[in-house]
Amino acid sequence: RKASTDLPGSILPFVWDGTSVPEGVMEGADAVVNLAGESIGNGRWTRRKKARIIGSREGTTRAIVGAIAAARSRPAVLLNGSAVGYYGDVPSGEVLEDSPRGAGFLSETVEQWETEAVKARELGLRVVVMRMGVVLAPAGGILSRMTLPFRLFVGGPIGSGAQWISWIH
Repeated sequence: RKASTDLPGSILPFVWDGTSVPEGVMEGADAVVNLAGESIGNGRWTRRKKARIIGSREGTTRAIVGAIAAARSRPAVLLNGSAVGYYGDVPSGEVLEDSPRGAGFLSETVEQWETEAVKARELGLRVVVMRMGVVLAPAGGILSRMTLPFRLFVGGPIGSGAQWISWIH
């Protein structure tokens, strides 16, 4: 709801349940930006949590592409969130957009998420998949969690201290 007052008038944010896009909301849109997804940083990864992580990405994106397909006047582009988790654990070396998918839950989840998004190409849309890293921001993301140990005077390097991290601010 706060976004409604912070965004320019031509941008229409809406609240929805993540499964069925309100009818007509895609009509006349120039672009759709999908950043939906259950946080992977909160709580343990139980079976139920993993199901929410997958559903909030794959299911939500499927619903958005379905709503675009139903629109008479479709947007030209779908900007779809994604994650560097696609690449899995890469201990060293360069990672490029065409590097292979890694192994594990996050890699598999990202692949499923992106598979749903690129289906919009069949509808004539340009699809941009944005593989983002962790969020470093003073008011949220991983930074607030990382600073707590230092505030308690127990922080320090983990492992060799030479690990890489892909991040966005």
